[in-house]
Amino acid sequence: MTFHGVRSAPQDGQATRVFGGHSACIAITAGDTLLILDAGSGMRTCGLSLLGRGPLEGHVFFSRPTVVRTIGIPFFAPAFSADNRFTLYSTGGAIRSELRRLMSDPVFPVSPDIFNATVAFHDLEPGAPVAFASGITVTTLPLGGSMPGTAYRFDGDGWSLAWAAGITRHDDGHALRDFARGAGLLIAGGAPEAISSLVQESSATRLMITDHPPGLEDDDLARREEALQRRAPNSRFARQGETLRLS
Repeated sequence: MTFHGVRSAPQDGQATRVFGGHSACIAITAGDTLLILDAGSGMRTCGLSLLGRGPLEGHVFFSRPTVVRTIGIPFFAPAFSADNRFTLYSTGGAIRSELRRLMSDPVFPVSPDIFNATVAFHDLEPGAPVAFASGITVTTLPLGGSMPGTAYRFDGDGWSLAWAAGITRHDDGHALRDFARGAGLLIAGGAPEAISSLVQESSATRLMITDHPPGLEDDDLARREEALQRRAPNSRFARQGETLRLS
């Protein structure tokens, strides 16, 4: 698993060199299966890292249908190769309509039809597991807030991951903890009070905090990480470019 974007919104500058400045994008390779979590500005560097590895069959999951989590799609180089196939997953058909709005005049000069790769959409039923041929099972949990979202859990051969991005005070902390129970890693991001509650009773083996807010520079994030680790030694803040092995 590699973090290609760890921000809730892109932020550039010298003071973001340690933690990174791209918005959310995480890539997971499990055998021949490619999973991509969110498609923020970090999706461009994710795509560059995949060049030459085709043909690719990738599965892209979206936590919330917001522009900071979809803006990288038009700049994802593998989407322009006819040898590749990508399926985009969301609940309620959200990502299909959001992508059409993003890639349309006057916001963007070309439509999604410019992609040479086969691009399909899959609408997930909240709470209903989906099993891939590779043996990976995906389960979803609805998230609240002003713009509803989705948390995901991935269970593979010898590894498990729960991912809850953009969580708010409106989300059920008990439901999230039950959802992540027994996972090898929980990746979470969102409102400080929601994260604080989750940290106190995290039921995953490891906890990784992402979606760092704009305006927080490396020194600010380092101090927050130190404070977090005093409460939860098995936790840390995600850094752009960091690679982990899942278990």
